Amino acid sequence: MAQEEIVELEFCSARVAIVALRGEHDISTRTLIVPALAAAARCSHVVVDLTACTFADSSVISTLLDSAVRQASGGGALELIVPSGTATVWRTLELMGVVGLLRVHETRRAALASIELPRGLLLRAVTEPAPAESQLPRTA
Repeated sequence: MAQEEIVELEFCSARVAIVALRGEHDISTRTLIVPALAAAARCSHVVVDLTACTFADSSVISTLLDSAVRQASGGGALELIVPSGTATVWRTLELMGVVGLLRVHETRRAALASIELPRGLLLRAVTEPAPAESQLPRTA
């Protein structure tokens, strides 16, 4: 497994970051996970995607819990994506009592959809094409 494929960080918006863990994770990969979570913490919502994670030991789960506490103390949240097909990771989360502490989603889409939008913000699909530059009002 190539080192650069183990932890991926993606900023979805100014408010949401996703940290994806791929492969097996234990105390030896914690040095990659901690900086990714710290960088993601600039956003109010951090989603940790464990879809491609085949193993996570208690040191990794503890790291996620520590990050979740820091996010919550700043008014944010840390949520997990753990599909039902990841039995080993799911079992570790259950044994450590994480399932009842953090929100766990089946898919990335479900996790992102669950994140609350700020009050007054309304997102809607745009079905009309954007106006051509010549149709935009001109300002003096």
